[in-house]
Amino acid sequence: MRCARSTWHCEDTTLPEDDRGLAPQGAAWVEDAAGAPVASVSALTGGYSSRMLGLTHADGRETVLRQMHAEPWRRNAVGLLTREAEVQAMLACTDVVAPTPLAVDPAGA
Repeated sequence: MRCARSTWHCEDTTLPEDDRGLAPQGAAWVEDAAGAPVASVSALTGGYSSRMLGLTHADGRETVLRQMHAEPWRRNAVGLLTREAEVQAMLACTDVVAPTPLAVDPAGA
């Protein structure tokens, strides 16, 4: 799955998940950020510091939800995710291929 837009969220992954594999607060957050309900979720491979989920929304758009769950990245998520989003926003105006942040919630609020 190649996604042009991404979402990042840091949340407590010990919360119970719904039948799509999303914790209720994460599902509400990503649906609000994307402006459409999540229709399906698939686990993506390759995330070392984060759980990566491919999301297909009811309107057909695809996004990626990144949830930092492993230490020490989770403990440092605010600084890491804020800097990462800033760099990706700067790269959006260049020829460098990089994800475009859709929304960032580094504190997992």
